[in-house]
Amino acid sequence: MMKVRFSPFVGYVHTIEAVINYAGVHAQCTFVANDPFETDNGLPEVNPLSTVPMIELADGTPLYGGPVAYEYIDGLHAKPKLFTPGPNLLKLRRQLWQADSLFDHYVRLFVESREPADKRRQPYIDRFFPKIPRSLDEFEGEVDSFPAALDIAQVRLVGSLAFLETRLPKVAERLDHKIPTHHWREGRPKLSAWFDRRMMDPIFTTPVAPQLAGR
Repeated sequence: MMKVRFSPFVGYVHTIEAVINYAGVHAQCTFVANDPFETDNGLPEVNPLSTVPMIELADGTPLYGGPVAYEYIDGLHAKPKLFTPGPNLLKLRRQLWQADSLFDHYVRLFVESREPADKRRQPYIDRFFPKIPRSLDEFEGEVDSFPAALDIAQVRLVGSLAFLETRLPKVAERLDHKIPTHHWREGRPKLSAWFDRRMMDPIFTTPVAPQLAGR
């Protein structure tokens, strides 16, 4: 039995949940709600970075870093792999990292938004926010070349876009609109249509541990 640590909340299915749903390995997991912003959450004892998602294997081995956890879970099922082997694996990993970074840059802005207004650093905001629309524009140009079969980069991109859709406008408001009022769909019709199609897959809408949601 492996322990899956993540930060569930209402209205969003994390990428780790989507991968578990795809792999169908719920019976091999126990789920622990962890807020990485809490100071007494038990994470530092098992993960020096104190980040989620992460997995603790039955023998206590920690696997941290979302993509590491996703790849481990992808090795536990017999379906077509999300980490698809072959000549496009390097591109797949680049797109996975880029989709993961969309989420990470949002988190940086979120952390800044928690600071008192007079402590917020506009140069810091100006440095990190533009990376989000630039990455989105690149995905808009690549979406027509995405394979029909689901892969890990697409799974992570769906998760990142779903998070931006619900959270980035709130952060913009909290920052007193010191970042441009932004919606990722604006000017990106192909990416928007692709996202809507993928979101019809229940792996992206089914929480793995609904009793933990909202904690």
